[in-house]
Amino acid sequence: MQLDRTIFRAYDIRGVYGKTIDEDVMRDIGRAVGTIMLRRVMGRELLIGNDIRASSLVLSEAFVEGVRSMGVNVTDVGTASFGAAIFAGWKGKFDITAYVTASHNPPEWNGVKFFDKSGVGFFEEVNIEVGRILIDNDFEKPAMAAGRLSKADAKPAYLGHVKSVFAFSKPLKAVVDCGNGSTSLVARAVFSMFPQIDADIIFDDVDPMFPARGADIEKENMQKLREHVVATGADIGVAFDGDGDRVNVVDDKGNIVTMDQLLTMIGEDMLKGTAGGHVIANVECSMLLEKLLAPMGAKVVRVPVGHTFMMQAAQKYDAVLGGESSYHCVIPSYMPFDDAMVAALKVMEVLSKRNERLSDIVARMPVFTKERININCPDGAKFQVLERLKEKFATSFGDGRLNTMDGVRVNMDDGWALIRCSNTSPMVRLTVEATDAAAFERIKSEFLGHLNGEIAKAV
Repeated sequence: MQLDRTIFRAYDIRGVYGKTIDEDVMRDIGRAVGTIMLRRVMGRELLIGNDIRASSLVLSEAFVEGVRSMGVNVTDVGTASFGAAIFAGWKGKFDITAYVTASHNPPEWNGVKFFDKSGVGFFEEVNIEVGRILIDNDFEKPAMAAGRLSKADAKPAYLGHVKSVFAFSKPLKAVVDCGNGSTSLVARAVFSMFPQIDADIIFDDVDPMFPARGADIEKENMQKLREHVVATGADIGVAFDGDGDRVNVVDDKGNIVTMDQLLTMIGEDMLKGTAGGHVIANVECSMLLEKLLAPMGAKVVRVPVGHTFMMQAAQKYDAVLGGESSYHCVIPSYMPFDDAMVAALKVMEVLSKRNERLSDIVARMPVFTKERININCPDGAKFQVLERLKEKFATSFGDGRLNTMDGVRVNMDDGWALIRCSNTSPMVRLTVEATDAAAFERIKSEFLGHLNGEIAKAV
């Protein structure tokens, strides 16, 4: 198979099995990771696990063969949920933890994610370096003796930790949608530890084709869960993606709770009675966090889009909480990575402390008008457009309202606008949020004008 450079992405390595990634490629990825470990003197202990996809086991075995050839010792926890595998790597202080998965992608996709000793995912530079080593055939020489291989079960220690950090104040009825994915491996064991949670677990028969609703948890895949919550009179519904690093939540009326609302609810609980703390959110997240959590002492830190940025910042600032609108959530005092099971249990724990329905809690939160608009712009021009807007806005909004860490975001008293380039398509995205419809239309009109004007100049 000819190497396809596009598999080396910002936060993982991912492609279509049999087309852009196979056992030979994965074996070389293992060799490349071993090469990096040697050159950076990172240590020689690696833990690996894999999700439930049909190709995951053979790809994991190929990776293990490659990395062991470089003298790296491997502990293999086998097919496991994302949370259990990454917890084992973090708790065991392994130099690198690898997890073979394609997360929420369709069944034919697969790949691998890497995490360092602190539980934070690798950044783009390391994933790209893996690709460069493959392209240039720049491997270190194989070790005289292969690294040792041992097997382990990640589940018991994971369950013990989860049980130790949660307590529920009153009974709740929950619908738990595993989507045939990797959380199916632990869901029943997790909820059996908490008798106050009457968990109706659905779609937990492991199936790599994800027949129930697909591996993703976007709105269009949530209809069955929404209907089931209403039909059974449940207090809450939660759904996990294919590997279990993302969670979507449904209230008692079957309405989807946005990640901004979820983060606010969890943040209010964790900040109560404290002197405050840092809350991490990317530049696309709602100003709801500032409006409701800042009065409680929260310092909202904005980071670029991407859950690795979120986790790194959460570690840097010793944050109370972190999240982004793509359904990732991290609670560092529990685990330093985005295990969706932890986020689901935490919102249930918060709900169990409240004498009101989840729908009522959400209904009391301010509702802001928000929209993301995609505007076509040639790949050769879109970044030039963005740079011109940065220069332009530095003059007109250079009084502390401008944020250029990831695109261009301008904050105002009654809303904000964000302009970012798509990394995969010939388009620029404008996101606008405002406190009311009038402010929304004003901000949208103003920044569409700026953006369309610069695109017209560039093309």
